[in-house]
Parts: sequence; structure tokens; C-alpha cells
Amino acid sequence: MNPNFCRQCVEREPMDLQPTSTNANQGSSWRVCRSIQISAVQWDDYLEDSRGPDDKAIFRWMDTPSPELLLFVYGSAGTGKSTLARHLKQKLRIEDRLAASVFFSVLSTDTWGPDTIIRLIGGEIGRFHCDAIPKVAEAVRRSHGASLQILMETFVRDPLRVLQAQLTQPLIVVLDAVDEWRYHYHFFQELKHLSSLSSIVRFVVFSRSEPRAQHFRELSMQSYQLLPVSVEVIRQYIDNRFNRIKWPGDRKPWEQQVMSLAGMANGLFIWIATACSLLERAGFNPHNTLTNILKRRQNVGESHALARLYYHAIGLVFPDPESKHAVRELLGFMLVLQEPLPLEAFCSLSGVNAYAVTSMMTELKVLQICHPVNSHGTVYPANVLFHASFVEYLGGTSIPPEIGFLVSLPAFHLRLGKACMQTIAQISHSTGDLKKIHLSPKSTYGVTLWPFHVVAGTLPEEPDLKQLEKRVQRQPSRRRSARQTKATTPRRTGHRNEPARRTSMMDLLEGIVTFEQLCWWAPVFLKVLQPECISNTTLGDDIPSLMCSVAAVLNAAVTSAIAFESARAPPIGHPDRSLSLNNLASTLHTNFKRSGFVGDLEEAVMLHRQVLELRPSGHPDRSLSLNNLASTLHTNFKRSGFVGDLEEAVMLHRQVLELRPSGHPDRSLSLNNLADTLQTNFEQSGVAGDLEEAIMLHRQALELRPLCHPDRLLSLNNLASTLQTNFKRSGFVGDLEEAIGLHRQVLELRPSGHPGRSSSLNNLANALQTNFKQSGRSSSSHRAILNRSSSLNNLADTLQTNFEQSGFVGDLEEAIMLHRQALELRPSGHPGRSSSLDNLASALPHQLQTVRVRRRLGGGHHAAPTGARAPPIGHPGRSSSLDNLASALHTNFKRSGFVGDLEEAIMLHRQALELLPSGHPDRLLSLDNLASALHTNFKRSGFVGDLEEAIMLRRQALELLPSGHPDQWLSLNNLASTLHTNFKQSGFVGNLEEAIMLHRQALELLPSGHPDRSSSLNNLADTLQTNFEQSGFVGDLEEAIMLHRQALELLPSGHPDRLLSLDNLASALHTNFKRSGFVGDLEEAIGLHRQALKLRPSGHPGRLSSLNNLASALRGLFKISELARDLDEAIEFSREVLLLRPQGHPKRADTLWNVRLYLYDRFEDQGTVEDLQEAIALSEEALALSQPGSSDHEALLRIIPWYTQELTEATSPVGGLDFNE
Repeated sequence: MNPNFCRQCVEREPMDLQPTSTNANQGSSWRVCRSIQISAVQWDDYLEDSRGPDDKAIFRWMDTPSPELLLFVYGSAGTGKSTLARHLKQKLRIEDRLAASVFFSVLSTDTWGPDTIIRLIGGEIGRFHCDAIPKVAEAVRRSHGASLQILMETFVRDPLRVLQAQLTQPLIVVLDAVDEWRYHYHFFQELKHLSSLSSIVRFVVFSRSEPRAQHFRELSMQSYQLLPVSVEVIRQYIDNRFNRIKWPGDRKPWEQQVMSLAGMANGLFIWIATACSLLERAGFNPHNTLTNILKRRQNVGESHALARLYYHAIGLVFPDPESKHAVRELLGFMLVLQEPLPLEAFCSLSGVNAYAVTSMMTELKVLQICHPVNSHGTVYPANVLFHASFVEYLGGTSIPPEIGFLVSLPAFHLRLGKACMQTIAQISHSTGDLKKIHLSPKSTYGVTLWPFHVVAGTLPEEPDLKQLEKRVQRQPSRRRSARQTKATTPRRTGHRNEPARRTSMMDLLEGIVTFEQLCWWAPVFLKVLQPECISNTTLGDDIPSLMCSVAAVLNAAVTSAIAFESARAPPIGHPDRSLSLNNLASTLHTNFKRSGFVGDLEEAVMLHRQVLELRPSGHPDRSLSLNNLASTLHTNFKRSGFVGDLEEAVMLHRQVLELRPSGHPDRSLSLNNLADTLQTNFEQSGVAGDLEEAIMLHRQALELRPLCHPDRLLSLNNLASTLQTNFKRSGFVGDLEEAIGLHRQVLELRPSGHPGRSSSLNNLANALQTNFKQSGRSSSSHRAILNRSSSLNNLADTLQTNFEQSGFVGDLEEAIMLHRQALELRPSGHPGRSSSLDNLASALPHQLQTVRVRRRLGGGHHAAPTGARAPPIGHPGRSSSLDNLASALHTNFKRSGFVGDLEEAIMLHRQALELLPSGHPDRLLSLDNLASALHTNFKRSGFVGDLEEAIMLRRQALELLPSGHPDQWLSLNNLASTLHTNFKQSGFVGNLEEAIMLHRQALELLPSGHPDRSSSLNNLADTLQTNFEQSGFVGDLEEAIMLHRQALELLPSGHPDRLLSLDNLASALHTNFKRSGFVGDLEEAIGLHRQALKLRPSGHPGRLSSLNNLASALRGLFKISELARDLDEAIEFSREVLLLRPQGHPKRADTLWNVRLYLYDRFEDQGTVEDLQEAIALSEEALALSQPGSSDHEALLRIIPWYTQELTEATSPVGGLDFNE
């Protein structure tokens, strides 16, 4: 036996999991995950052969070929799981079989999501196996914003596949104490993506809890229970520990005492290890301590025996009430501490005396299982130093009071959160430059972790009952007088009345830090925590909205994004709890749709179930909860294919429909939802009854949506689609003919210029073509062909005539599409085929004549193509014609969005390039054309390979241009633009820096007076503004503003690009105002928006955008100036936007929301009742357009009653109010 078995040095090397900026001017490099470095002497206590059978069983599983990816080792607290895990790690490391190891007991896992752990495992794979480093490095560069599946594949799967050829046995990942990590089951679900790699990698997991089968449905695994050790092993352990104790007079305990102590341990190492540590205390008689322990003779298997031991230990070390109070304070702060802190920083944040901390930590060593090396001057989180059972003892509420030492964690979170916020108020931001700020450990901790502590430490107090009681007691007339008085007095900038909901979190924020200080904190926080996710969105104009905006920026990180939403959830029993849980569930559902993180969807289902329990039969919102749960289950079925979810969704939608009888305003929506779910069930099961019922329900929904109803279009489309599906099943022609009739009605409701018109035309054409194919097999085929093809031709002729009169290209493209479909309906030999060919031929030249020839980088110009046919193979002009035809298709895709055009354009550009060998004068243009089409396809599909190929092609094009070539600037500009796009996709700062450098080189090649200089100035300014958003370096934004000014000066009145330049400069100034608060920037931005609006008269397609920008900026100015004219103008412009978005417009609801908000602002400012009445009417219209269950819908359901109450109060008679009271 190794005599030094009791202690072992456990090293954690630094692991940088995120790339840092390579900018030499950057003062410091921020990382998403700060390095972990814990060098500690930790209990090992592994006795040789004490776990021999378990050790052999685990290695036998690892060595036996099997599809099982995971071994789940579980056992009760204190059985030595972590010790066994460390022993296993060491053996694997010696045998070079360790892939990675993560010990969650030494990590502050409350703030660590699955993405962080995946990155950590990838880092360890690279650390232990050098050949995997290139793949890990590539994963780091390309993983920004990636889904968990992509992270698992790039950080784990791909590096391990590189090692596959070297392996004779699978590598092992050891994960210990996973039950202490709140996201462990979410992580396990992502392991399914490695199921096919069990011959390369396998996972051994240690946990206290037994695995639940429902969490491993898609993962092959085996469980293994770790039982307590025998009394003989405990006795052997005691002998080794007792040999180190200095017994008075060398008189060791009697044999009976030793056996009694071993029996009390009941096979749990943690119990006996803690008892032995108490005996080893310097300055105390170990015999007396042993006697005291044995007096409390209870086996650990009895209830709360570990708690009794810990209670007794604290009593021995801290005997008097004062010392108990002091150590409770210290332990409270250590329990909530998330990262190690220097002693000075910890004492400053906690308020505990440094000498007292040092003294108490010395005494607490008897309870530590980890003793950090060189820890003098550092305070560690409790979970790093103490066993999980001791940490749970301190925070457990189920421990009997007589043996408890309860520490209120929310109270200590709150105290530490307050202290952290005070550090924010002390950070100097006089320079305004993030790069020049060097944060101390205390400030870094405060900046990054105060939101976590505040959320964990504040409980909702909504509404404030005392304030509510005072409000109820006030007469309506007095409230109206107070409002009118308030309207005439200045208000503090950045504050507004909240609609009846307050939380102690908000009160805490407003009591400690100012809004200006939080505005400075937000970019610092985002830079420290998530540097690749800097957003240029508005951070809000008050504290609650700023916090929500920061949460939105961090939406990819589960623990960061949802924290602020969950902070608003009232406690159990509160009347608003169901509403808050519903909002949180909706946020999680939305986040799943964006990120694909399954944990969010499962949690959303769970929360919706809780909400439903809080809304029993008869509750006014029960139907809404049933609908939300059904919708979430439907989504989960589409993800997992679990039929039980779909069947439950159908059942819930039926219950919703029963709660919304005839006359209910939402009945048509419920009919539609149930029909959609039944159609999905038909597609899954093939039961015709489901499809027939869906058709019946869609008919009922359509009847409830008469002409002019905003959702009639949706019902027409849904019914037509379901009828077509039924035709495919039954072959009943009547269904298809009715579907065609419905598609015609939809087309009538979508006139020329409507964004959905092309879709309707396509649906109608497909239905007509289906009908042709069906009727072609009948005796009336000739008549059917004539009818369908004639209809298509007539419609196409009308559109073509409209194009010739109006010049609207969309009409021409639709005409060409319909002529092509008509031609397909008239095969060779058909009497009308020649007519269709003539019609198509007459339309194509119009289309191709709209294509302007792109200027060649390498030389002359080619005439615009006059036809779509390329010369034969071998013809010297074939490459040119292929390029021209491809360019025409590329242009057509940009107008129509028809993917086939773009794919054909890429194919033709490739063919053209193959015909142009190295040295050909047209190769330069062909390279750029293909790169441009690939760049466009990347923007459409997100396929990174297209973007990387475009960069490669543009680099080749640049190499073909000698220095001094007149078009070198254009090639530099194109490459820079593609690199800029790649930065937005990958987050790799090197691409952005190279783009800036290339744009600068391009600008240098365009002297004053060059016609393209303004464009180059604008491009460089845009890239610098992106760099500001990424780095926070104010100099970039200031230079961008200067360049935008220069570009505008070069574009006199009447220049076609002046509008774009006005918008760009206004946007940059508005961004600078949000950063600095300088009102002059906002006023100048408003002036520029006014100029842009003048250049966009009534009927201009961009007028709506200018009106929106100007209204938003004027409202921002009103909040500062409080001048009524600013708000009046904002309302006037927003009203015009509303007129430009009539009933049926897809964005009408957004405009209704804005106008409603502006009107209520004016009511609050001036007390004009008419404004409030109109705001109510607009809110009701917006409610009808919003999707039930959405955040807007829920907000409007609260706002409308509140506005109505305000209206009642505002219009109540004053009565006998004494204004002198």
C-alpha cells in the first residue's frame, strides 16, 4: 500500500476556450470562458483494492466492444465516487487513453451551459492529444453562435476522428459529479450525435442520482451502482489516518472504539474522513474529540446522520454564538461566490474583515476536502473546498432546526449583488474607450456576475401591496389631478411609469446605480462575457428595457438569456405567477426555434404544464394555456417524432375549441389550429378521418372570416392546401377544382406588387398543372388542356401588358413564369403550342433587356444579350454568352427569389470559367462573376462553402491585376466585401481587419474627383462601424461618421446615391448618440432623416422606411427635450406609416404598436383623453392581429384593461375635490 495515499496534487491547467483578438492596439483580450487554474492538494484516499471489483467492472465495460456510448455510475453521497473518478482518470492518463475529464464539483456550474462544457472537453482533447489541435483550433474559429449539435461535432467528433487511425481502444471522457450541474441531461441529449463513434470514444459518468430512462431514449448506455464499502475497508482507512495523529502519550484508541467508529460510518468515506479530520485538529485532545463523536452513536444510514456530524463539527470548531454568526457570514458568501477572488477583493465585496476571514478559514480546514496550493490571499467558492454533502447541509431547508446551520442563499446573493453593482458605479469611464479600461479582479467579478447574484437574490414583489392600497384609496379625480400636475413638471430622463408591475430587482437597480452607469456597464459586460456577440440594437431608454435588451443580445446562452425573464416570475401563490411562467415558456419556445436547443423546448413544455395547473376549469385564460401547451407539443413532435406528443396536442386543441363556442372571437383560430394538427396526424398515421375532419374545420374557420378579415387569406390557402392533399389521397376531382377556385380567390386578394402574389401564382399554377395531369387521362383531356393553358396564357398576357405600361419588373417575371407553365401544358403537337412559344419569346427579350452589362474588370464591354441561347460548343463567343446568360439569371433571382435561376447561374458561370484558361483576358471577369453568384447563394442558403469559395476566387482575381490597374480598387472592394460577410458569419476578427485594410487600399486608389470615391468612402465607413460594434473602439465609429460626411459631400442634390448616404450618416450619428448621449448627434440625425424624407415623396417605395426612422428619432428627442412638437411630429409621421400599411399588410401590427405607444406618451404628457381613446382602439386592432400566446399578444391583454382604467379615471367628474388638501 502506498503510505502517501491520503493526499495527492491535482492540477488544472489553463484552458482558453475562445479565440482572442489579434489587434495589437487592443489593451486586453476578453474571453467567453475565463481560464480555470486550480492547483490543489485534494483528498484522494484511494485504498488499493478497496474498489477492486468496481474498478474491474468499469474497465471491462471500456474494453468490451459495444454500441453503448455511456456508463452511468451512481451511488449515494460520500461513497467515494469522486475519488474513484480521479483514480480512473490517472490510470487512463498513464495508458494514454484519456480523452478529457471534467470534475463539476470544482466548477461554478450555475453559470456554465452545455456549450461551455463541450468547448472544455474539446480543449482537453487537444491538450492530451497534439494531433487533434488543428481541428480544435478550427472549431474555436468557426463556432461562434453555433448550435449545440455543431459544437459537439466540431469540438469532439471531428478531433477524435483525426485520432481514429492511431487508436486500438476507444478514448474515455470522465465526467464526475454531473448531478451538481443543472444542464447535465441537456448535455446527455446532445451525445446522441456521437452514438456512431463508440469505437472511438466512450463516456464514464459519476453521479449521486440514478439515471432516468426518459432522458436517454436516443442514447445507448449502461448504468452501474456504486455501493458503500465494507466495514473492513473503513477500518483499514481508519488505521492509516490514526497513524498520522499525535495521540497523547502514544496511547491510541481501544479496538472497541475503532470498530464503533467504523460501524458508524456505514461504508461512507465522507463521514469517516470528516471525523478523522476533527481528530487531527492541532491543539485539541483527540481522545476527547473521539469520545464526543462516539457519544452521538448513530449509524450514518439513519436520518440526517451526516447533518448531525457537520453540526457537531461546527460546534467544536466555533463554540460560541459570536463565532457561529461570523462563520455563517463567511460561509454564506463562499456558498454564492462563483469564482476565486483575491482576499482583498472578497473582503471589499462581502464586508467581512480580512483577519477574520483568514482566521476562520484556518479553522474550517478540518472540513475541507480540497486544499489549494499557494491559496494564501485567495478565497474560493465553497463547492471547490468542501464536499457536496456539506454544501447541501448549509443550504438545505429539510434539516431539522436542532441540528441545522441554515444559510439563506438568496440573502447572500442579494448582498453580494449589491456590492457588485456598487463596483460598477465606481468604474471610471471618462475615456469612453473600452480598450483603455483595465478592470481589477473585484471590478471584473462585479461587471460579469452581478446579474447572476441579483437574479438569484431578488424575489418578485408584484404588485407593491402598500402602494396599490394607497392607489385604490385615492379618488379617481385626485389621480387625474395628479397626472395633470405631473404633465406640467419636468420628469427625470430615462424613467417612465411602469404598467402596475414592479420587482424588487428593479427597485434595487434604481437605488444603487444610475441609468447612465448601467449604460456604460452594458457594453463592458458584453465585451467580457460574450465578445463575439456585440449587438448594434438599442439597449433601451430605462433600466428594465436595458436589461431586457442585454438579455436579448445573450439569447444564445441559456443561463444568461433566460435569467432576466425568470427573475420576473412571482412566487408560488402569487396571482401573476401563471402569466410570468407563460411568458418564460414562450421565450424558451422561441429560443428553441432559433437555436435548436432541445432543453429549451422541454422546459417550455414543462412550464406550460405548470401554467395549465394554475388555470383550472373556469379560469378565463385556461383556453390560452391549453393552446400554448398544444402548440409546444406539436413543435416537439416535429422534432422528435414522438406520437404521444401529437396525440396530446390534438386532444388539447379539442378542449380549446370547446372553451371557445360560437361567437367567441378566437374560435376561427382554434378551428385552424386543430385542423393543422389533425393534418399533421394524417401525414403521420394515414388515417383519412383526420384529413376529412381537418377540411371540415377549415371550412368552418373560413366562414368565420368574411371578406376584409385579415386572416381570410390564410384560411383560403389552408383549405385549398388540405383539399389538394385529399385529392392526392382519394383522386376526387371536385376537391382539386375547389382548391383551384380558392387559389383564384387568394390571387384576387393579392394584387400586383403584393409580397405574396408570386406565391399565390405558383400555387394556382401547380394546381392547374395537377388538374391537367389528372384530366389528361380522361376523355375530356383536350378540353382540360385548353382551359388550363388558356387561363395561364391570359393571365400572363395581362401581366405583360401591365409591365409595358408601368415598368414593374415583378409583373414581367410572373408573366414569364406563367408562359413557361402554359407551354408545359401544350406538348409537341398541341394546336396552341406555337402560340405559347411566341408568347414566351415576346416576354424574354423584355427581361433580358433589363439586365445591364456589368463592367469588366479586365477590359471592354459586351452588348446586352438578346436571347437565352448560347453559341455551340467550340464557338469563340460561347464563354461570353454563358456569362451574360448567367448574369441575367442572377439578376432575375435578385428580383424574383427563384432559387433555380441562381443555381443555373452558378452552373453557367462555372462552365464559362472552364472555357477561359489562365492568361485569358476575360478570366478576370469570369472569376468575379462566379464569386458574386456564390456570395449571393451564401446569403440565401447560409452554406459556408460558397462563401469560402467566393473569397478564394476573388483573391485569384486580385492576383491577376497588376499594380496600377485602373480596376484594382474594384477588386479590392469586392474581396473586402466578401471578407466582411465572412466575419459576420464566423466572428473571426482577422477577416474584419483584412476587410478594413483592403477598403483603405481601395480608397487610396480613388483620388478626389473619382466618380466611385463616394462608394468607397461608404464601404470603409460601414466596415469601421461593424468593427466598433465588435470591439467597442470609439475611434472606429468617429472615423465612420467622418467618412460618411465626406461621402455625402460628394453626392450633390439629385445624385441617385444621395439617399443612401443620408441614411447611413443618420444611422451612424444615432449609434453615436446611444453611446455618448450627445443630443447634437440625435438632432443632426433627425435633420438628415428629414432630407431623406423629402427625397422620397408620396408613392416612393422607401418613404415608409424614412417615416419610421424619423418618427423613432423624434420620440427619442422628446424624451430628452419634453417638447410637445417633437412628439406631435412623431405621431404625424407614424400615422402616415399606418396609412401605407393598410388592412392585410404583414407589418401593420408593428405600426399599430408604435402609434399606440406615441399616443399614450402624449396622453401622459398632456392629458388628452382623445389620444388615450385612440390608443385603446389601436391596441384592440393590434390584439386581433397578434398571434395568441406571443409576447405582444400577452402584453396587449394587460395593456388594454390598464388603458381602459386610465380612461375611466381621466373622464370621471372631479366632484368636491379640495385642491388645497
